Amino acid sequence: MRMKKLWMAALSLAIGASPVIAQTRGAEAIEIPLKYEGGHLIVPVEAADGTELEFIVSTGNGETVLSESTAARLGDHPVLTMGGVSVPTDQVHTTSDESLTNDGKSVDGMIGSNTLNQFDVLVDVPGGRLVLQPIGRPPEWEGMTLSDPVRVRVMHGLFVALDVEFNGSAYKGLLDLGMSTLLVNEPVKTAENIDDEDVGRLGLGYLTLPDLPVKVSDHALFAAWDAADNGFVVVGAPLVQDCALSISWVHREIRTCVR
Repeated sequence: MRMKKLWMAALSLAIGASPVIAQTRGAEAIEIPLKYEGGHLIVPVEAADGTELEFIVSTGNGETVLSESTAARLGDHPVLTMGGVSVPTDQVHTTSDESLTNDGKSVDGMIGSNTLNQFDVLVDVPGGRLVLQPIGRPPEWEGMTLSDPVRVRVMHGLFVALDVEFNGSAYKGLLDLGMSTLLVNEPVKTAENIDDEDVGRLGLGYLTLPDLPVKVSDHALFAAWDAADNGFVVVGAPLVQDCALSISWVHREIRTCVR
């Protein structure tokens, strides 16, 4: 799946933005069905006419994304909800149907961080659910055993930047669960002597995952995130395919499964 235009639009939209975080303390958590298909996290989104759509969960896009055909069907100023939660459509990015098609499977759009960052979020692929919890302190997940908090950096209120180990070496990284692999840039490829499509070992906080799919990318945004060419890793959805992950934009932390 080609994400260059989506990612560029997300970053340009986020620069200078002052996101509003919905303080929903006291409300109940919302559980949304979640499935993992073709390396992507898929959730149902409902249109105003009751039509159920399929969206990818992406922490690397700052706004809602619609395919061209879906945007045409919904018209201007569409009303979308996910588990009853309003999905922002005041700044929607539209992309080609092809760019939202992977292995013959097409989806209607992408849920961005401007929806997710209003909550503490649990991505629970083994449990088949995406949980949106009212912002509290600290995030707690009933029935789940997760690690102690791993500190992250939140950029522009939207993007989750973190420190990772790739094949045992330390790099800066970005959490983008909309990606179907790990992405690394040329400095990482050279330093770690990997092929364009390979597998690698990811260390994140208390968690180490071997044999995750890796692609080498010349994505234009690597220049923004890694201007000094020190090497940069984009952590995609394979991180959570069999391991629950808690994300809190407000508290600037993630919690991984414990192994």
